[in-house]
Amino acid sequence: MPAELKIEIEGVRIHAHHATSQSLFDIVLPDESEETLIESQMVQDADIYVYAHIFKPYIRFTDGKCIINTGSVSLPLDGLNKASYAMVELDGYNYQTAIIRVDYNVEKVIDQFSGTDYQNKESMIKALKNARVKKLIIIVVYILGGVEFTLGDW
Repeated sequence: MPAELKIEIEGVRIHAHHATSQSLFDIVLPDESEETLIESQMVQDADIYVYAHIFKPYIRFTDGKCIINTGSVSLPLDGLNKASYAMVELDGYNYQTAIIRVDYNVEKVIDQFSGTDYQNKESMIKALKNARVKKLIIIVVYILGGVEFTLGDW
């Protein structure tokens, strides 16, 4: 899988990556300063910047550009226990953006974790139930039921 995606559709340039253009692991939160967002997300020239990694969906406009965090379809950490994804609708150079929230079977995921010997399963179950965590502990890549995701506690 590529580390980043650069596409242009109907004259709108979109640059997408996991965390930042330079790192798969840097944490860029929704309330970062405009300077931090510009330095971390807007390295390539684009109209719309899309990233994930922090499991907290948002849309923000900075320096005339749109920055979107898609959130997470498997581990939302913004307090709303619903999966999220971003939608971008293009109409020529005009566009609309939205964060879509949908229910998912969190109890099934909790049951799957309960049946493992994963060393941090209690923390993970608590994060799944509450849709949030308190502080940065570790970044873990774990495969559960064929779905790979990265967890960053903060």
